[in-house]
Amino acid sequence: MIKRIFLLLAIVMGCAAAQAQHNPGSWKVFPMAGEYFDQILDTPSKVFYLTGGSLYSYDKQADETIYYAPGERISDSGISKLYYNETAKYVMVVYSNSNVDLIYENGNLVNLPEIKDANITTGKKIRDVSFRNNCAYLATEFGFVIYDDTNHVVKESAMIGTSFPTLLANKDYLFTIIQQGSEYKFACSPIAERHNSISKFTPLCGAYIKQVIQVDENNFLFISGDGAAAKVYRLIASAPESATFVSVVAVPNYKSFFKHRDGFMVQCDNGLVMINSKGEYTSTVPLTTALKALNLATYEGLNRVWGYDKNGLMSVKLTPEGTVTVLSEASRPDASRQLAAGYSLPSPDGKSVYITRIGMSEFHPGGDPNWSMHMPYICEKYDWENSTFTAVYPYGYTNKSGESRAEQNKYKTGYFMGGPANTLVDLEDPSVIYHANQFEGLVVVKDRVILRELAASCFPISFSWGARVECIEFDQMGNLWIGAWTNGNTRPYCYLPKEKVAVLRTNPNAIVKADFVSASAWPAADPGKIDMKIMAVPGTTKMFAINGSWGGHTVGYDHKGTVSASDDVAVDYKGYLDQDGNINQPQRKCCLLADHNGKIWIGTSSGVFVIDDIDQIGVKGASGENLNVIRPKVPRNDGTPYADYLLASETVLWMAVDPSNRKWVATLKSGVYLVSEDGTQIISHFTKDNTPLVSNTVYTVSCDPNGNDVLLGTPEGMFLYSSTAAPASDSYDNVYAYPNPVRPDYTGWITVSGLMNNSLVKIADMQGNVLAEGLSEGGMFVWDGCNRDGSRVKAGVYLVLASEKNSTDPAGVVTKVVVIN
Repeated sequence: MIKRIFLLLAIVMGCAAAQAQHNPGSWKVFPMAGEYFDQILDTPSKVFYLTGGSLYSYDKQADETIYYAPGERISDSGISKLYYNETAKYVMVVYSNSNVDLIYENGNLVNLPEIKDANITTGKKIRDVSFRNNCAYLATEFGFVIYDDTNHVVKESAMIGTSFPTLLANKDYLFTIIQQGSEYKFACSPIAERHNSISKFTPLCGAYIKQVIQVDENNFLFISGDGAAAKVYRLIASAPESATFVSVVAVPNYKSFFKHRDGFMVQCDNGLVMINSKGEYTSTVPLTTALKALNLATYEGLNRVWGYDKNGLMSVKLTPEGTVTVLSEASRPDASRQLAAGYSLPSPDGKSVYITRIGMSEFHPGGDPNWSMHMPYICEKYDWENSTFTAVYPYGYTNKSGESRAEQNKYKTGYFMGGPANTLVDLEDPSVIYHANQFEGLVVVKDRVILRELAASCFPISFSWGARVECIEFDQMGNLWIGAWTNGNTRPYCYLPKEKVAVLRTNPNAIVKADFVSASAWPAADPGKIDMKIMAVPGTTKMFAINGSWGGHTVGYDHKGTVSASDDVAVDYKGYLDQDGNINQPQRKCCLLADHNGKIWIGTSSGVFVIDDIDQIGVKGASGENLNVIRPKVPRNDGTPYADYLLASETVLWMAVDPSNRKWVATLKSGVYLVSEDGTQIISHFTKDNTPLVSNTVYTVSCDPNGNDVLLGTPEGMFLYSSTAAPASDSYDNVYAYPNPVRPDYTGWITVSGLMNNSLVKIADMQGNVLAEGLSEGGMFVWDGCNRDGSRVKAGVYLVLASEKNSTDPAGVVTKVVVIN
């Protein structure tokens, strides 16, 4: 059995007492995995494998698994293929953006970014890699690149404008596959030739070539033909005039073709076809039905064959007769699968946050560009206290007798399909989850079992096809609101009254169309669409909604707290009227946030807008009236009186509020910003250049309401940052400092937590000399362990004095810090 040990390549976060508070400024990178395994590569000491573009290796001797965190053990994300150089003892990692890493057996990493950084207008995709003559030969969409294996420099590059499917070499020639008419021909060119045209390559033979592997200096094996007609051929090609072409063995419906320590193997319908190191067929090892279904690879030959499918990685020993001995059962990485986390929802108790991936989206680059209805739905719960992800989906089996299209897909793939949208946790029973699905409607789940899928016929909404539920939300009365993309004949929102939600929670099959109330006052001009968001306005009977599609609507709705829709009022806002008298019409409205003061923040493609006066929402006035907003301004602080609108040129994808009411703003292209409570100050800006983040696209952000952690969802996975703000206490009875004692090798922040809100904090020595002072962020204050002059304090006991910000009472000692030097 493979021992599942995962190395988190990040700063280890310190312990903090009972609350979930960690060392400010520290980062954690979570192991990530995809739904399926994409490739395995067996080497003498490790088995490397890809899942969801994430890289892992299993160390055979140490019996442990290592996660290669982007930005830590590897330089990039989005891996497309792995290759092994047996002579130089490294694995070449090829990325979808044409970046290249070399991972050596001793763990050293070498980055080769030349192709990625090249100013090439045509495609730069790396199609294949081979190794020989102390060189790495990379076939690309524009031609090829040859690297010196020793010095890691480009030895030759050819921008021919023709895509090379492969590139191989001996001491005299380069070899590739060229297309002439309907044929794909193996061709060669003198290695000393100037390769500025495909005409430099002379055809050697004609065939429908699928894959080529080099045997030795002058021998090549390749598979030609498709389906049952596929065969392995050997080509002896020391020079064009002496090339000979012979059939080796039939490999019907071949699945994979790979080199191992003692020769070559082809996985096909007949089993494992064995070819020796000379390129000669020797035998065929029969495979069981279960092994035929796996993708196989090996370096050690039949002694240990590795296989993978959606269930994970496993290994077996095979005899020439096909007898199977299982060496390790199938296992998956213990990792999050949120490689495209588009939604984050706090649980009602605030102890966790639910993360759901992106489905269809017009402005998320990780959203499906084709608006596919058949994307897998992944939902995980992240617990703030223990920093762990728990799978909410994949679900268990449905209890209903009929099977929808998504259910059929689930049985086939192991995943519920249909296009994910947001998720809600029931207000009274946290074991009940509601999932908005962009094809299957509203999915009701209890304890990971699907109880019902409410399809199109269940709603007073007219759908063009499927049941395109885009968003769900509870209002202040406990009614469940459903927003959907309609065909324009009905309003896009309806709601299920609170008493019917109780039925949905316990007996969802009893819910019928008549139980829903149509939001009939909704503007007829708004048909809904993808990227819809709706929120309950805190402390009111009002709802506020945005449509994220290009030029989408902004609507304020008041249902008056009654079940009847007859008294409902809706306002379709023409634009956003800011404090300077400007009417703003951002093309995309992406996200909504209610802060701790009840103000509503709107994230758009033109930055941030704030609704300070929530009483105006849903108040009927002139048709097409504007929404009064505040557009936060950030002073330039350059000696002029000028200021700039907050992130006016950024697309804001998500926002969150921390315990100090500061805002965390996730953007499409510029990372994450931490801004002050009112948005007039940018406190910090986190990008790939100053954090472990791999790119500057951040989909979603969440803040721990009971601690100082901030969870970031990106295309490359999940990251955790520990900030300088934590919840405030009502008194100074439980103040503590950490680490305490402070040891000589510690150079990070010394954190004081459990303070009252915005306390005036002073650090003093035992003689009463004040060494540092400042205001706490919520209930947290950080000290660098230095005097006012910036030098580290001497060993001793230091007093932490605190008082309320505007208090006239003298500061009192609330805790002590021991420094050891």
